[in-house]
Amino acid sequence: MENVKDSFSEMLAMSHYRLFMVTQGTDAEKSWKAIIRFDPFRKRLLENYRLDALFQLARTCYSLKKWNEVEEYASEMVELSMIQCGDREVTPKRHPVYYYGMGLLYRGAVLERQGLYEQSKKYIRSYADLEWFEPLDASGQKEVEQFKIWGKANLYTLEMLTGNESMVNEYADYLESLNRLNDIVAGLIAIVKSANTYGFNVDHVLLRFSGSIARFDLFNHDPILSDRHLQYQISLSQSYL
Repeated sequence: MENVKDSFSEMLAMSHYRLFMVTQGTDAEKSWKAIIRFDPFRKRLLENYRLDALFQLARTCYSLKKWNEVEEYASEMVELSMIQCGDREVTPKRHPVYYYGMGLLYRGAVLERQGLYEQSKKYIRSYADLEWFEPLDASGQKEVEQFKIWGKANLYTLEMLTGNESMVNEYADYLESLNRLNDIVAGLIAIVKSANTYGFNVDHVLLRFSGSIARFDLFNHDPILSDRHLQYQISLSQSYL
């Protein structure tokens, strides 16, 4: 009887998970309602799905600016990834180190949004150095290298947000070396915001990335990237004013 109950509970959890996933990319109200429906069932999911479900929950809540929920799901993701990392019977969508790193990344990002830059730096330095995570196969090592890149870029971002004008050109060089549109828009948001706050000129940086800037409207299909595009436009408008 207990097995029947457990099986039904897992099936019900999967149904709510699939419903939640279907709403990704829809309007904010539908996304939030789907999170509310799915949240009580997240711990009943089959083990293989739980980490990715937490990642999707944190990601969606971040796009909705639900910071308390982001922190809750991110913390749970960090804890569960450590539990699952040595379990060969559990096979999440990506290597457990990815979810561990993303949990730290989201926690650091929330602190950044709250203006708690020094606390945010601690999380950034943690996910920028994940070589210790075991076991690491080729896919895990690839994730570790990606977090190094994100960590370096996000430390530059915090230098901008604290008004370190001397780092602007070095940061621009780094963004150009990455040559990824998502990283460029995130970097330019930080640079323009810093210029607005601390009163220095970054026209040369905007000219340098004019080709990339012209492609920012490609982000409209993704809620988080679309929000970044909007943040950039707002910061640029404030700069013009």
